[in-house]
Amino acid sequence: MTTLSAIVALLGGWRATAFAALLILATGLGLWWRADAAVAAKRAAVAEGKAKATAEALRDAQHALTVERQQVQAANDIAAKYEKDKTDAQARATDLARQLRDGSVRLQRQWRCEAMPQAAPGSGQPDGAADDRAESASRAIGAADAADAQIRALQDLLRQERK
Repeated sequence: MTTLSAIVALLGGWRATAFAALLILATGLGLWWRADAAVAAKRAAVAEGKAKATAEALRDAQHALTVERQQVQAANDIAAKYEKDKTDAQARATDLARQLRDGSVRLQRQWRCEAMPQAAPGSGQPDGAADDRAESASRAIGAADAADAQIRALQDLLRQERK
């Protein structure tokens, strides 16, 4: 008796053997089908996870870009305000020098020098000390105003960055 005949006899005949073979084949196909479906589900889950991660990364990048644009705009606003304050300080210094020369404003006593003796009449040499004092005072006031403007701008930048 051959091995095949022994298996057929063990299973109970050719019909039973054919039925057992079909059952084994169906079970194998079912397992393969389930495994294929599980792999497909796993691939779909991985793809969905990647899509979510990509969408989240895109949202984070857009948020970072928005924050950066706001910071750049704030820095530009501060720089524009500083430039305006600096220009205003120079204008105030120039105006102060004009007012000191025409006498509408006077320096406080501690900033004045005693008058120099006048040059001899007719020598044509006016006393230049008054003009020098006016120019020096306007430069000092202008420098102080410009420094104040710069300090305010730097403080604004620090406040903006600490938000």
